[in-house]
Amino acid sequence: LFLIIDGFSEIRESYSKDDDKGDIQTFIRMNLPTGVLITSRSPLPPSVESSLGSKVCYRLLDLDEGTLRPFLASHLKKRAADLSRLTEELNEFLPHLPRMPLMLKLVATVFDENGTIPRQRVALFDEYTRVLFRPSVTNLNDASGFPYALRHLTRHTFLASGGDRELTVSQGVMLLRTIKDVLADFRINTLPVDLVGFFVHAGIYRRNGDNLRFFHDSYESYLGANALEAEFREQKFDMVRQCAGNLRLIEMWDFFLELLSSEPDKRRLEEALANFNSFTGRADDSVATN
Repeated sequence: LFLIIDGFSEIRESYSKDDDKGDIQTFIRMNLPTGVLITSRSPLPPSVESSLGSKVCYRLLDLDEGTLRPFLASHLKKRAADLSRLTEELNEFLPHLPRMPLMLKLVATVFDENGTIPRQRVALFDEYTRVLFRPSVTNLNDASGFPYALRHLTRHTFLASGGDRELTVSQGVMLLRTIKDVLADFRINTLPVDLVGFFVHAGIYRRNGDNLRFFHDSYESYLGANALEAEFREQKFDMVRQCAGNLRLIEMWDFFLELLSSEPDKRRLEEALANFNSFTGRADDSVATN
């Protein structure tokens, strides 16, 4: 028997707490002969590391200068001759973007379609969404109904759960059914189950049996930020307040703050959070708007 714990950093804090009585470290110690493989985006807590006993650690590296150009070139179909310009724009516009395959494929896809890349991460995801739902794919001049459907799914799963990154096909079908009339107004008359299938075929979701998960967590965070922004614009602040300060939603919150870049928006957000903290008797959480 070999136990695989995939995505330790995604586990709720109540189950991954750093003490000797935590669920995972207790289970490991009770089953010492069992081999364990743990994957995590962040370092393991000391109590988990110590429970493993002897161990070997591997860290997946970002692409470096020697591997970056060949990787980008493999995803350029129309603009293979412009590889040097792509690498220059990447270093100039998005120097802090993680040099990992999924993110770089996204960059190459946008550049191959548009001939340039955006200067902000949130704009990069926006352009990628436009490329995914371009008219040649959807047969619609305005395909904004597809991102709307994805935002709806993300709002009622990822955000509503406080950071759980998965849903079932049946959940997706039921959620899409609630906005069937709205989607029809966007000229999308597809059955919910077929729309879920379209999102899987487009590479947005990965399907494993009845479970769906986004091809990359950052894209889900981006869509969650868009859903949150839409409610913010409508002055619906309940979900905004629910998400503020949640460490499991920190990447989504960063995207959200990028979307609210104007000073009036920032002031309105501070007021909404301050009023909530005052009403509930909580101390003002300045980290939420920094």
